[in-house]
Amino acid sequence: MEETNLDYHMKNSGISFVIEGFINGLVCLVNKANEIFLWNPTIRKYKKLPNFRTQLKNEGYCIYGFGYDEIHDDYKVMCIFSIVGCPPHFQELNIYSLKNDSWQIIHCSLNVIRLMGSGKFVNGKFYWTASVNIISGWSITSFNLINEKWRKVERPYNGEESEGLVLGVLGSNLSAICNNSTTHVDVWVMEEYEDKGSWIKMFAINCALNPVDYLFSHSFYLSKRGEFLLIFNDYVMIYDPKDNSIRYSQTSEFDYGLLTEFCQSLVCPLSENESRILQE
Repeated sequence: MEETNLDYHMKNSGISFVIEGFINGLVCLVNKANEIFLWNPTIRKYKKLPNFRTQLKNEGYCIYGFGYDEIHDDYKVMCIFSIVGCPPHFQELNIYSLKNDSWQIIHCSLNVIRLMGSGKFVNGKFYWTASVNIISGWSITSFNLINEKWRKVERPYNGEESEGLVLGVLGSNLSAICNNSTTHVDVWVMEEYEDKGSWIKMFAINCALNPVDYLFSHSFYLSKRGEFLLIFNDYVMIYDPKDNSIRYSQTSEFDYGLLTEFCQSLVCPLSENESRILQE
C-alpha cells in the first residue's frame, strides 16, 4: 500500500488515497474514510464502490485485497474487518463483486490474530503476512478466491532468524523480503506454486532498516528500469541491483507510472448494469 495524491478525476482536495492493488489496468484505491474506488487511468473512468455494512459494531480496522476471478470473469475486492485484541472469530470477511455490484459476507474460519498489509494476489489467491500468536512471529496465509479456503504457506528461510516479513509480487510470482539482523535485507521469489523448496533468493540489499519502519512498510515493486522499490509512508527506497546502489525519493514526488504493475487497458471499472445504462 502506498499513500499518495494521484491526479485523477474523483480526487477531492486534501484527501489522500492508498493503493491496494493493480490488476489488468484497474487500480483499487481506499481513502481514510474507508471509501473504495476502482479506477482505470487509461480511459479515465472510475467507480466508487457501495458501502458495505459490517455486522461488527465495535471499533476495529480493515485490510483489503484486490483480485480477479478468471472463472467468472469478475473483479473482486476483499475487506477483512477485525477487532484489535479479540479472538480470530471476531473477524468478518466481505467480498465485493464488480459483475454483481454488491457485497457478500463470507463465513469462514481464519485462525490468525492479525493480518498485515494489503493482500497480494497471485494465481487466484490472496496472500497476507499473518501472526498466529505473539510467540511464533510472522507467517504467510493464503485465501483462495474460488473455493474460499484459507491455507498456511511456508515462508522463506535460509538458516537465520529474520525480524520481519513483507510480501509483494515481482513479475507473476509471490515474493517476500526478510530483514535479517541489522546488516541486510533478503529478497525472495517463490518460483513454483506454494512449494516451500521453490523460494529463491534474488539478492541481498546491504542496508539496515529500523524494525518498526520495516514491519509497517507497505509493499515493494520492480520499476520498468529493473530497480527494486521498497515503499514506506513518506519515502521510497530505490535499490539498483546493477551496481548495488541505494537512493531515496519522497512518495509525493515519485512517479508511480514507472512501476511494472501499471499497465494500460480498456477494462471498464463500471458494473455491467452501469455500462449498459451509460450506453443507452
